Amino acid sequence: EGDEVELLFRQKPGGKPELVLDPRSIEKGDGSPVTVKHYSLSPDHKRLAVGITSGGGEDANLYVLDAETTKVLEGPFDRARWGRAEWLPDSSGFFYNRLQKLDTGSDPLQKFQKSTVYYHRLGTGEVADRAIFGTGVNDGVEVKPEDITFVSIQEDSGWVVALNESGVSPDYILHLAKLDDVIAGKPQWRQICTRKDNVGSMRGGAYEIQGDHIYLLTRNDAPNGKLVRVDLKTLDISKAETVFTAPSGAIQDIAAAKEGLYVRYLSGGPSKVVRLRWGAIDKPEAIEMPQEGRISLFGGNGAPRYSGLGMSLGSWTRPSRNFRISGTDNTVKLMDLPQPAEPPICKDLVSRETMMPGHDGVMIPVSIVHKKDLPKDGKRPVMLSGY
Repeated sequence: EGDEVELLFRQKPGGKPELVLDPRSIEKGDGSPVTVKHYSLSPDHKRLAVGITSGGGEDANLYVLDAETTKVLEGPFDRARWGRAEWLPDSSGFFYNRLQKLDTGSDPLQKFQKSTVYYHRLGTGEVADRAIFGTGVNDGVEVKPEDITFVSIQEDSGWVVALNESGVSPDYILHLAKLDDVIAGKPQWRQICTRKDNVGSMRGGAYEIQGDHIYLLTRNDAPNGKLVRVDLKTLDISKAETVFTAPSGAIQDIAAAKEGLYVRYLSGGPSKVVRLRWGAIDKPEAIEMPQEGRISLFGGNGAPRYSGLGMSLGSWTRPSRNFRISGTDNTVKLMDLPQPAEPPICKDLVSRETMMPGHDGVMIPVSIVHKKDLPKDGKRPVMLSGY
């Protein structure tokens, strides 16, 4: 009681889930909650980079563990609060975000200023970690102290995207560099977009690299969002080519797979997904879902080596479960993973989606959830929330 712990599980095909890590085996917490805040598995499946919080706070210490034995190999790297470690394709190291270290007597709120991305190579000490992106790190690259910074390795493309965001709005500043140059300590960061270009997503999936182009989700001259394509050689966003706009509602995020780009958009309340195959980007394929509901896409990060895409799907009356979209056809199947059980009340509930005019005539999506046998006599109380 009062000792909440997030446990990390895995499942072998057809087998039962097994406990991988109880974070209390690494940090005791002195009676306060100890949780797994974030984690990432190295591409060779031999190492886990795990962020652990203890003492009731949200700051995390980052550890490198043996993925099989969960023995601590390196760490802790303190102040690793935001974002999981981004592993290099050869599993030799990773990039990670770190908050600044404050001097004694400093204003504690200043710890959220000047967050910086570092490069760590396995087998070297923390003192050898090198700053690769952040405030004052790279000549000619402006990063404001209040920006939160991340670096994303774009799978096998050879490119790295650096991102500064505010944390509260989807208007990113993006830069591009060659991965080899970043590792060598000589990155030539080129700007992709500024905040005025309105590129971003509150879900995080706003850019993907494929071949000679980067695909961006932007709201420039498109309040509901549009997907554009920019040539990597010039990175001239003013010459971006629009490749997709949602037939209705707003685009939420994008994610790349080996066969193409997946786009999630809202249609009233529920989510919809279309696939844009790399060889036929102008011919969107609608993905039929097993039920209406809210979708979250997994994966992405440019030039991925795997076909198909994972996703979660839930609704007002059913818990969120994990599915996989086939990369060869439009089938969507439950993953062979532990899935949440449906509460008994689910069978007694129904939900329906409708549209109602607002004060200015704009049609607004409304979701109505009620018991199946509820009389429609105008006498029933309703709890209404709007946003």
